Amino acid sequence: MSKRVEVKDLEIGMFVSELDRSWLESPFLFQGFMIENEDDLGKLQECCDYVMVDQQRSQPVASRFTRRTALRDGASITVTSTEPASTAPGRFEMAYASTHAARSETSQGVIKLLDDRRLGRMIAADVIRHSVNNLMRSVLADPSAALWLTRMRGEDEFSAAHSLNVATLSLAFARHLELPESQLHAIGMGALLHDIGLTEKAAPITRQREPLTPEDFVTLRKHPADGLYSIRDAAHLDPVIRDIIRWHHERVDGSGYPDGLSGTQIPQYVRIVAIADTYDAMVSDSAFRRGIPPGEALIEIHRLADTTFGKQTVQAFIQCIGVYPPASVVELNTGAIGVVVASNESARLLPLLLMLRDEQGKHVLPGKFVDLSSVERKTGNRWHIVKFADPSTHGIDISGLTLPGLA
Repeated sequence: MSKRVEVKDLEIGMFVSELDRSWLESPFLFQGFMIENEDDLGKLQECCDYVMVDQQRSQPVASRFTRRTALRDGASITVTSTEPASTAPGRFEMAYASTHAARSETSQGVIKLLDDRRLGRMIAADVIRHSVNNLMRSVLADPSAALWLTRMRGEDEFSAAHSLNVATLSLAFARHLELPESQLHAIGMGALLHDIGLTEKAAPITRQREPLTPEDFVTLRKHPADGLYSIRDAAHLDPVIRDIIRWHHERVDGSGYPDGLSGTQIPQYVRIVAIADTYDAMVSDSAFRRGIPPGEALIEIHRLADTTFGKQTVQAFIQCIGVYPPASVVELNTGAIGVVVASNESARLLPLLLMLRDEQGKHVLPGKFVDLSSVERKTGNRWHIVKFADPSTHGIDISGLTLPGLA
């Protein structure tokens, strides 16, 4: 049950179900969130006169980190979550190092897989299982480090990097929804193999600079079926993996392919990979366009939610990625520029940043970590993000960034 509350009467722990204006006119990426700290209160008081508060989902301050909304079979449920992960730079650096090693090993396996596929060989399921195990352990240990690395494209072949990113994003999302570990493994394998049907003829189409022809679209639409054919001899492959390969281009309004599924006909685990696939494609550079900033990608995905993945799935994905996703370039109220390194689950608007420009616009060399949630406590200064910033405007190459002290 929701009631109208004037912003001056809001308290930490209240669940805001609706604003008095469009969410696009506010600093909040989507409607439906818990007021977690004084910063949330301040932003609501700046932009709104009143909001609608869901009394059933509001919680006392002492327990505000203990519950969140998840999805199972298309339904919204409430589950118990763990304490929010620390944004301490030292903890992130350790997680980054181990995650980087797991990603590098998995990347080599994916490249070999794609090479074997082009030569007409059947996939080696055991090799993929080993790769997914390593990747899954790193994502479960620290999803922020894993999500950061999805933006750091190295010398990997584009298709391999995309498959690896989709697997990482899918595992992080499935973890956020608290799906059982056995299902996470199948989702990871399905995500890693989702584009295995991009054959020697189809793969170059995804990287060509010219507009796609009708014949190109016909070829591309065959890749789910070609993917299923390529794994036909893989023994004991989980049906979840087969469904993901076949249906990751299905959409809730029935406009997808190859089978025109709609609504709850599309399993939750398929939608998890489908939204990860779309998000990575939007934020990544391709042969014919530059990727868009993560925040813009989430806004566009939210706008199209009713026709693509469903509103509940999209809102849960945004909660997982964060209001300010890793690798987002942001401007602070001081005028300084930083890049988001890790989300802060206990204070969504105060992530861990790597500072790149100071208040005068000068390079911060070497870059330093700043945990926005602790700045005021340590220095007495109140720093907060005012907007997303265009990396190119500030001469920032996200994919080429190196974290302090890390290779």
